[in-house]
Amino acid sequence: MTTTLEKLKSKAKKLPKSCGVYLMKNTDGKVIYVGKAKNLKNRVCSYFVGVSSHDIKTRKLVENIEDFEIILLDTEVESLLLERSLIKTHYPRYNILLKDGKEYPYIRIDLNHPWPRIRKVRQRKDDGAKYLGPYGTVAYLNTMLRLVHRIFPLVRCSDYEFKNAKRPCNYYHFKQCLGPCVLSVDRDLYKKTIDDALLFLSGKTAAVKEAINSKMIQASQAMEYEIAAQYRDQITALDNFIQKQSVAFENINNADAIGVKITGEKASVHVINVRESIISNRDNFILDIHFEEKNETLLFEFILQYYENRYLPEKILISHAISDRDVLAEAIKTNSHLNTTGKVRIATGHTREEKELLNISNKNAAYSFEQANEKLKTQKISLEIVKTELAYPGRLNRIECIDISNMGGTAIVASCVCFIDGAPAKNFYRRYNISDESEHGPDDFGSIRYVLKRRLDRAIRENDSPDIILIDGGKGQLSSAIGIKNEYPSLDVTIISIAKSRLENSGSIKHTSPNHTAERIFFPDRQHP
Repeated sequence: MTTTLEKLKSKAKKLPKSCGVYLMKNTDGKVIYVGKAKNLKNRVCSYFVGVSSHDIKTRKLVENIEDFEIILLDTEVESLLLERSLIKTHYPRYNILLKDGKEYPYIRIDLNHPWPRIRKVRQRKDDGAKYLGPYGTVAYLNTMLRLVHRIFPLVRCSDYEFKNAKRPCNYYHFKQCLGPCVLSVDRDLYKKTIDDALLFLSGKTAAVKEAINSKMIQASQAMEYEIAAQYRDQITALDNFIQKQSVAFENINNADAIGVKITGEKASVHVINVRESIISNRDNFILDIHFEEKNETLLFEFILQYYENRYLPEKILISHAISDRDVLAEAIKTNSHLNTTGKVRIATGHTREEKELLNISNKNAAYSFEQANEKLKTQKISLEIVKTELAYPGRLNRIECIDISNMGGTAIVASCVCFIDGAPAKNFYRRYNISDESEHGPDDFGSIRYVLKRRLDRAIRENDSPDIILIDGGKGQLSSAIGIKNEYPSLDVTIISIAKSRLENSGSIKHTSPNHTAERIFFPDRQHP
């Protein structure tokens, strides 16, 4: 390491004293950390001087740095924006990531579609659509979507259902859809309804009510009584929603309060949105941080990532003071939805109400952390039980299961599901269409070899090998899988298979009923299941 350290130190001394971004890389050339600096030379040199006095995270980072590169920029704001973009691109191990092993859901609205829908999606894509989020709490997001569809008569069906509709669906009769699939509906009217729904999702209920009320009066004056009645029903539904909310803070009109709880390598961040003096949303994020971070660092990185493509309030209240607040406030205005004043201020709470709001946010961050920790403990206990039952000595952090399905030897499809620390990791789920029937046909063994080869190729390419791959099948399927595994000697992955119970008795396997054995799990190095 000494030689590498001296080489890196020498390279850092030659850097310019300019503003920009630096990327630290490991021996595989993978970006493991992205940072920004006012003075690149001073900042990067600091990593390689007095290493023993660094905190644990920085020492570990320096131990894994093989090389680095820089990108020069003109301003600190540009540096922050590029840092945010590069973190999203590379997911560096030593950065704080808003997405930790899973994709938080978004709301997606394709405003270019003739009849835009409001839908929940797992990933944000660069497809020209408008996205709101991410949302840390799926239950809250589902509640908001139900409210949106109850208040605003929007299309919910797919394009296929829309195109092939013969009559309006039940949502039309419940006054929860205008029925443009078969009825004549003004497209501009529909898009205005979409705009109102977006305002509602941003927490601007009073503005939405005022806009709908104005349209109701106009429709009534134009003697378009059916349209006016639809607006009236929307206002009634909005009033019912508003009545369920309580005015939390009379002197806080438009603000977010962010509370933090850090313990070990996990952090809980709780965000409370106050809009028009009403708590319109609470959201919580559980983040992996690898090494214990300072609250200030976590808040800075969270704010930078959280407010991309989000509504920006006039004030962001934080539980701990952070440096460069003005630069951060200026940076998050880019790619965010500005409030009416176009200004945003990041500050610790000063008034009694602001401190009270931050106290609530911190309490909820701690509570959510405890809940997540209890869930994690339960998952770990489950994994320990599995290890004991299988007498398996290795790790079970990441388990993937592969199953082959076909219809009479045709339409062969394989699915791969993934569990990380005992919980489903749905963004790692995969489906494989095995189209070459002449090669694989109804042959389960050939299909397993094909899918496993693709999976292990990805494990090498993306360095994401699971601890165990579980194949659906008996000894034959397992032998086919092991044949492929032997082509990848560098991968430390165990492959086992599971077979259904059978009628006849089978040695020492316990009977689950008088006629059936237990399900059988086969290991490559064991003669009996």
